[in-house]
Amino acid sequence: MPEEWKRLDDNEKVDKLNEQAEPENVLDILVKSWVWGVREADANNPGVSENILRSIIETDDDEELIELAKNNLNKLVRPKGAELLAKIEELGDLSKTDLARGCGYFTIKEDGSESINFNEWYEAILEAKGLK
Repeated sequence: MPEEWKRLDDNEKVDKLNEQAEPENVLDILVKSWVWGVREADANNPGVSENILRSIIETDDDEELIELAKNNLNKLVRPKGAELLAKIEELGDLSKTDLARGCGYFTIKEDGSESINFNEWYEAILEAKGLK
């Protein structure tokens, strides 16, 4: 843990995590914190990696934090640009809902239900086609 982080109390750690992207080595240590707020801020940090989010999903026992990590991981790995257009082509003749879901443009709500993020999906398609 970098020296500057050792002096911070848990609230200061949360504030710092919410301010800017932090290096993976710091996030990897903080994700193991006993303090839920620190782990939540860690999972929401712009610098969080796929590995850290997968670690939360596989090892944490807090369902709310697991759902947050799943949603953030989903956003992190969503295809964009030419990759998105290729994925749509690969999925073939599906409904718009199934295409958006298949491309990862959905979130899981607190009650466990799924919400399709059509606006983000349509915007990503427009951007991939150079129309935005």
